[in-house]
Amino acid sequence: MCLNKDIKVVVVSEARDIYQRRYSDKPKQRSCLYWAAAFNEAAKRHGLDALLQAGSAQFQFCHDTGENTTHFSYMFSKKSAYFMLANGIWPEMHVWSGLPDSGEIVDLSVSYQPQQARELAGLIWTPEYRMPDYFWENAVGNKRFNYTVDPCATLLSMTALSGNMKGTL
Repeated sequence: MCLNKDIKVVVVSEARDIYQRRYSDKPKQRSCLYWAAAFNEAAKRHGLDALLQAGSAQFQFCHDTGENTTHFSYMFSKKSAYFMLANGIWPEMHVWSGLPDSGEIVDLSVSYQPQQARELAGLIWTPEYRMPDYFWENAVGNKRFNYTVDPCATLLSMTALSGNMKGTL
């Protein structure tokens, strides 16, 4: 089931309203978990089955010359996650929504990735790779957006959202 653009705009708008009401105390550029939660709630209101997904993600920010870094990434590692959590630190990962009926991925935090890349890694996003306002499409084979679900990262994210991991986010 592929949705038309009008429905997508409505659901995204409602998700942004939900985010603003529930999570406005969180910095928007570092809140992929909360963006996904807000989207899932809005999607449910419209009869969409949306699942929280987490793991690794890569975003292309410049042309590949064969010698340069091309993607800004969040790489989840179970081994480092255990160590980080034991020390009260949230592990590196990215969180988004999955729509199993259509195979699509929805990520409302993509527009903040250039700022994150600059602040965390000193990377400059080039204009021809400008990020969309949001990502909502099938990511299979997409070279600009790569999402890899990890069950452990997803479970950690769901647990954090439930409030059972206080002090780690």
